[in-house]
Amino acid sequence: MKPILRKELSKKRNALKPESVRLLSKLVEDNLFEAFFFKNAEKIGLYFSKENEVLTERIILDLLEDGKRVFLPRIKKKELEFKEIKKLDALEKGSFGIMEPKENCLTINPDELDLVIVPCVAVDEQGNRIGRGAGFYDRFLTKNKGIKTICLAYDFQVLPKIRTEVYDKRVDFIITEKRIIKTKNEDREYKLLDGRKIADELLSELKKKIKEEGIKAKLAVILVGNHPSSEVYVKNKEKKCREVGIDFQLIRFKKNISEEQLKTKIKELNENKEVHGILIQLPLPEHIDTDRIINTILPKKDVDGLTKINMKNLANGNEVLACPTPKGIIKLLEKNKIKLEDKNIVLVGSGRLVGYPLSLMLKNRNLNFKVCDINTKDLKAETLKADVLISATGVPHLIKKDYVKKGCVVVDAGISKLRNKLVGDVDFEKVKEKCSWITPVPKGVGPMTIAMLIENVIHSYELLTK
Repeated sequence: MKPILRKELSKKRNALKPESVRLLSKLVEDNLFEAFFFKNAEKIGLYFSKENEVLTERIILDLLEDGKRVFLPRIKKKELEFKEIKKLDALEKGSFGIMEPKENCLTINPDELDLVIVPCVAVDEQGNRIGRGAGFYDRFLTKNKGIKTICLAYDFQVLPKIRTEVYDKRVDFIITEKRIIKTKNEDREYKLLDGRKIADELLSELKKKIKEEGIKAKLAVILVGNHPSSEVYVKNKEKKCREVGIDFQLIRFKKNISEEQLKTKIKELNENKEVHGILIQLPLPEHIDTDRIINTILPKKDVDGLTKINMKNLANGNEVLACPTPKGIIKLLEKNKIKLEDKNIVLVGSGRLVGYPLSLMLKNRNLNFKVCDINTKDLKAETLKADVLISATGVPHLIKKDYVKKGCVVVDAGISKLRNKLVGDVDFEKVKEKCSWITPVPKGVGPMTIAMLIENVIHSYELLTK
């Protein structure tokens, strides 16, 4: 079939007059530049076409003028390596008479490419593609499955259905002079670790337990100042507490409250038998010693699990009042049947709320893990070793596409604002296609944190009343 198709379609291409090639190629290029997925791409891999195909030279010049970085493949020992070109004179005639980058051009890791534009002899609307015959491109794409691929073709090359063979690789999009075709190959391969879904299930179970056992628990939250993020977090906690049947008390103080006044209030809550859980919404103002304030809380009422006694309990394997966020991460992985045994786990971040207590929980389970932070030398080299990568730094988009190996499980416990949008530590849109599982931000770890906080309030109630 392939030889017949190649012959038929080559005959059609060869029949095109030079002016027709220029016109059709310009229309194809216009559609490419208008495509939504192309506009945000920065690093473009591009195969040099033959003379009677789309006009590659003009596309390269327009890409460079548009501020894109352009990489072309060079054949090396029956493999493709992509090298950057900044001018057309960086090209030379290579294997099979196709223009290639010169040897001294900068080589890029394929994982860093945002998309690759591939050639074809024929392609069908499902994205099944027949190449020129040597199979270099198909073997490359088979090895680098996370790369988004676009096929530029003339409309007559798009067939209803073609039969493919061993190395033929489907493409994500087909762009012709007439249309942009989104193929079935665009369906995502990654799975979302949907924290909201699991949290809702857990909260439903907790609500049932509260009702059936007649639990009359109360959570007191102390909020100092009016930090916008803290206001949102407290509001979400109040909403979920009231939904499941836990009484909620919000105690507000102005930013200039003294440390002694705050400690006095905590001691009053410690002695109040109607209050079963106490939470200090962090961060506190700089003039207040956070450690001293936290350790004023009665350990049995410390639903954030941050007192020295509860941290010591956690280190000894007692996780009843463990910190809600790491507790939620473990629960989220367990509920999705993601096994951590015999996996390389890399934890980025060692803060008091997530990183440090999570490292204790991983140690309790005798798991293989390494803790890094934003100052770790060659952080990328460490994260690339991870089968399971958990990040909790609050640095927006710290974890990029080339920091993650194919098939990794990625848990994003960071949250910050970037251009007025809530984002995590992980550059979700670019990383997701390389993952087997990934948490979104928001609606990933956040809902699990609140569910585990409410579970801790119930545990505190049981410790205090039984």
